[in-house]
Amino acid sequence: ERSEEKNLVADRVSTVRTMDTLRWLVTLLDDKDVAQEACRSIVDLAHHRDLRNPNRDEFVKALRRVIEVSQDASTVTRAKGYIEGV
Repeated sequence: ERSEEKNLVADRVSTVRTMDTLRWLVTLLDDKDVAQEACRSIVDLAHHRDLRNPNRDEFVKALRRVIEVSQDASTVTRAKGYIEGV
């Protein structure tokens, strides 16, 4: 329930490489206390082509949200790269 706990979970959950994880992280983008960690984790999930490529449309939508929400230039750059297919 606390922000610290949510951030810890948002950070660690990217190791669970499933679409359910992505969908859960997207819901956190509206929570200002954990949105930045959720952005990083979404981009970390997108790194895995075996998950990203078959679910490209859903990842593109999530990564576009990351670009809107993230305050970290590196995270935004990575998100744009995954959208472009790099």
